[in-house]
Amino acid sequence: MTNRMIKLPIFFVTGLLFFLSTLLFALDEKTNASLTFPLRGAFYYPWYPQTWTVGGVHVKYDVELGYYSSDDPDVVDQHIQDMDYAKIDVAIISWWGINKQNQANRVPMLLDQTIDAGSRLKWAIYYEKEGFGNPTVDELQADLDYLMETYAGHEAFAHIDGKPVIFVYNADDGDCSVAERWAEATNGEWYVNLKVFGGFRQCDPQPDSWHQYGPASSAQQHHGYSYVISPGFWRADEADPRLERDIDRWNKDIRAMIASKEPWQLITTFNEWGEGTAIERCWDWASDTDYGLYLDALHNDGKPGDSTAIEGVENRPVNFDLAQNYPNPFNPTTIINFSIPQTSHVTLTVYNIMGQKIKTLCDKTVSGGDHNVIWDGKDINGVTVANGIYIYKLKSHFGVKLRKMTRLL
Repeated sequence: MTNRMIKLPIFFVTGLLFFLSTLLFALDEKTNASLTFPLRGAFYYPWYPQTWTVGGVHVKYDVELGYYSSDDPDVVDQHIQDMDYAKIDVAIISWWGINKQNQANRVPMLLDQTIDAGSRLKWAIYYEKEGFGNPTVDELQADLDYLMETYAGHEAFAHIDGKPVIFVYNADDGDCSVAERWAEATNGEWYVNLKVFGGFRQCDPQPDSWHQYGPASSAQQHHGYSYVISPGFWRADEADPRLERDIDRWNKDIRAMIASKEPWQLITTFNEWGEGTAIERCWDWASDTDYGLYLDALHNDGKPGDSTAIEGVENRPVNFDLAQNYPNPFNPTTIINFSIPQTSHVTLTVYNIMGQKIKTLCDKTVSGGDHNVIWDGKDINGVTVANGIYIYKLKSHFGVKLRKMTRLL
């Protein structure tokens, strides 16, 4: 009897440990699940509002989300939704180094919100520093250690053959020394995809794969590695496009990319607006699906679909606008009307003439269209404000608007 009583807890504990180890293994497999080819990837740029101009010149196109910030979670949600719609498997984040472009905050937000959205999208890194110098093996290892510890273990980070994925923009390298440095720096722990150059196939050692980043060409294929397509290329500070946009060519290139069956089927780019290579929502190629013609084409795999172009400014939704309050001057209340083109998070805040915040009247996501808010002339503590001039500011993806109003006792 005693022996049987001892054995039962042992069996129970053994079974419980086996169950827990199996569960942990399954969770680890889910977190680091390896992707399978072919994969559709798009180069992604989380560097706004810093780069809405190039050399002081504004971008060429009228972006639907306006001059947005990459710190805005609503923008991130929209981008994730749009890339899912376009059947993009991997978004490749432009990364310039530790503490650059606020990426210590922006990259985690991309990863976390992808999981929160229930998206199948994965993220990889595009290592930009290699294109503007030759980092030493020690420098590469320091960056790779940071990326491995900070991002690579995230469930939304791309893995192939169990290894986290990194693309390298080695634009200034023309020989195999770059492949040697990266082989030594990664020590087989990363899936490395280098940018091609003359004679790249003869390098020893070889990286895991190769790609081209040259969006002035509409399509480029490197057999056995990648097929890359570009919608167009028109830098903000250049008078003429290097590659004109043509939606029929874009559809044809998508079909050719898919037919190639190359492992990596890449798009330059999702949102590089400074060079005018983006495919995200834009009034210049708006469609009745709301996603725009370029995302529609990817959704339909380059085949004719049901989407129709929306042409002309007159067909666009309501403008982003902040009206003069009414009545003005006012006592004790006044109405403030504003309009936004589409669903967006907005804040409407009142300040005194010294710039001190008096009260936030709206801080939420609202639908596109016309809206109004009533201000009762009281501050955040419910105290009636003194007579004088006040500033009210509307802020959203689409920009910032300010107006003055006057309260009279």
